[in-house]
Amino acid sequence: MSPLGLVVIAITAAAAGFLYFSGYGAKALQWLGERFNELREDATAAIGGISAAFAKGDMGLAARIGWLFVKMEWLKAKQWMLEIWYSVKLAIMGT
Repeated sequence: MSPLGLVVIAITAAAAGFLYFSGYGAKALQWLGERFNELREDATAAIGGISAAFAKGDMGLAARIGWLFVKMEWLKAKQWMLEIWYSVKLAIMGT
């Protein structure tokens, strides 16, 4: 083991211990679970619409529903990242 490897292991262990004992790890996992539940609900609705469009034989509508689902999820992720960026930018500008 190199000294750099030992430092990386020590930092990782310290971060894991902090997350475990502070409760932030549980909060992060809960938040992540909520996001995946949201995604599952949206995907279920989109797949239902795509299935109905296929049943009618409308391939164009099925493709449109699929594309709109992808676009909606992309915009949600973009909004979340922009909120983080704006809060960081505001904090930097405040100092």
